[in-house]
Amino acid sequence: MMKLGVKSSVLITLVAVLGCALVVLSGCKKEIKTTPIVTFFQPSENSFYDFGDTIWVEAKVSHPNISAITLTLVNDDFQPVEPVLNIKIKGTEFRFTDYVVIANKNIESGKHSIRLQVVAEGESYNHFVAINIGELQKQRLAIYASCDKNLNSYLYKINANGQKTLQHTLFGDVSGIATNSYYNQVYMAPFYYGGLNLFAGANDSLIWSENNNASNGAPFMHGVYKGNENVFGLYHDGRIAKYGNYGGVIKTFQLPNKYYAIDILEIENYLLVVAETPPQLNKSLFFFSSTTGSQIRKIDLPQNKTHIDLLSFNATTVAVLYNNVANEAQWEGYLSNGTFINLPSLPNFTFTSAAFVNYGEMALGTQSGIYQFKYSPLNFLPVSQIVPSLLVYDSLSNQLLIGAGNSLNIHSYPALQLLNSYSFTAPVKSTAILYNK
Repeated sequence: MMKLGVKSSVLITLVAVLGCALVVLSGCKKEIKTTPIVTFFQPSENSFYDFGDTIWVEAKVSHPNISAITLTLVNDDFQPVEPVLNIKIKGTEFRFTDYVVIANKNIESGKHSIRLQVVAEGESYNHFVAINIGELQKQRLAIYASCDKNLNSYLYKINANGQKTLQHTLFGDVSGIATNSYYNQVYMAPFYYGGLNLFAGANDSLIWSENNNASNGAPFMHGVYKGNENVFGLYHDGRIAKYGNYGGVIKTFQLPNKYYAIDILEIENYLLVVAETPPQLNKSLFFFSSTTGSQIRKIDLPQNKTHIDLLSFNATTVAVLYNNVANEAQWEGYLSNGTFINLPSLPNFTFTSAAFVNYGEMALGTQSGIYQFKYSPLNFLPVSQIVPSLLVYDSLSNQLLIGAGNSLNIHSYPALQLLNSYSFTAPVKSTAILYNK
């Protein structure tokens, strides 16, 4: 009886071990995944494309259990730079043809890849074809100028060939214009009468408007500003509106009671705002988070001054330019954390306008003419006797746009050689440059 018990025990143990082994082997077999087989027929490896080109993709996919297939263009870091396309599944083995259009204006030159991602049995498998892409070369498409007279506002366009055309005549006045080069758009904002209008396309067709003016009881505006990617509107009721790609407000920054914005600058992760309270005496510099819209800090500026501009001074400092009560030009510097920075002493002149040229370099408009300012080595060089009402610098062509009265002149910079001159029906209120990207 004892021997039979031992044999039975051994037999049972062996059966149990074999059973466990079978279970383990069976479990391992279930974990084995079948990798999809992908064959590319086009594009060719390391082929070359430019902005606007169509990349045709032809491939064959094989797997018994495909749940999704996507196609896109990725950069050298394997991040998508064009929209992801869904490919229709046509069985366990099929061949398809589709395409990707290079439409991203900000795409950089260099190595990219067509990525075909196959999802099968809960796993994602990426397959790549390396290609080369040349980025869109930046070009100036147009210069826009706005003016108003007798409650009529005018939007002029100077195209790449230097031809001036009147694009729109609208009711109301003008506080400013701004362009969004990525979407080929121009915003034109009223001051007291009229509406905010967004024009787009080669013919500057109206695609969005906002009847936001004092004539119908709504708060009027103090201009529009081109930020890093979006355009912002400055409203008299203290709002700063961030507009979407095709109009409409997507975010609002709210100033404290009685304050309204007169100038803004987007730098790093901050939206800096110069704001004042009636009757234009108390002025402050506000720091907002450009992502959350929350106010971070407020710095009181010298009172009873005339604000001129808010510009980047260098990579870490912004400059607030103004004329004091004696009509003397002054400026103050601040770091992004709010720390005050002493800037170089200014010559004895009165500001009329200013333009950012480069870090540590500005074009300064004064009652004595235009000065080229350089921080290193420190120099204030008079380059023109023109007294400008506005200055805009085109870094692409090294040209300075100078508004004075009813005229807009285009000069080389810093030589200030006159290249073109244009006249308008009224004093130029604002001007902006539209690029192709």
